[in-house]
Amino acid sequence: MPAPARSSWHAVHIAAQDGDLVGLTACLIDPQAVNMRNKRENTPLMLASGAGHLALVKALLDAGATASLTNNRRLSAQDLLARSGKLRPDDPAILALLLHAQQQQQQQQQQQQQQQREPDSGRAQQPQASCAVCGEKIPRRQKIDYLSDDSRSRYVTDFLGSPELRLMRTHPHHHYHSLLGMRSLRKEVSETGAVLAATRLLMLELGLDARDMVLFDLCSGKGLTAVCIALEFPQSKVVAVDILSDRHLPHTTELPSASRPVVL
Repeated sequence: MPAPARSSWHAVHIAAQDGDLVGLTACLIDPQAVNMRNKRENTPLMLASGAGHLALVKALLDAGATASLTNNRRLSAQDLLARSGKLRPDDPAILALLLHAQQQQQQQQQQQQQQQREPDSGRAQQPQASCAVCGEKIPRRQKIDYLSDDSRSRYVTDFLGSPELRLMRTHPHHHYHSLLGMRSLRKEVSETGAVLAATRLLMLELGLDARDMVLFDLCSGKGLTAVCIALEFPQSKVVAVDILSDRHLPHTTELPSASRPVVL
């Protein structure tokens, strides 16, 4: 197969394609690099698998790479391995690693969903939590707890496994409950995922650093996109533009001051 074009690639993609374990290890110091996508939405795991680099596939999976992600042609790392056009000595081992990782990740997700559906009796007896910012009662199960993997939208799948969601879920004062309980959450997540993907791609193409960016979230509503951008790029400046006043978005005050969305 001809080598894929490398325009707008990050260093982690080049290392994965070339089999550069030292370069890849250096890139993985940044936890966001492990599932970073290039222009064709390929992750480092997809490139390393397609190129047959066993050691890099193992390193990426150990670092938390998601084996089930697909690119803009809906091809996974396993699919790219199968389409490489030739059988290489390490291909069976790579396939076994990918299948095992995918199975483990699916089991972990199912366990998390099961735990959310069946809270323990001690938790059930606790009083309903209240938000420390707005004072509203927070349901034990929010809309996000009912949001499942969606093969129609990879953005939903990506969001469910994203570090941004983990930060929002684990905040000690539940400050993001208004975002994770929206009625149109699936639609909002898909739109936010598309914006984040476009932002990452633009940064790669233009060689931008987060400190160089001022991002405007037009018609921001409750601000899910603005908050996710601020969490992913904490050194950027985020401006949320909507008819709502900032008193309707008290939860953004918990973001770092450099990335706190400004509501106009």
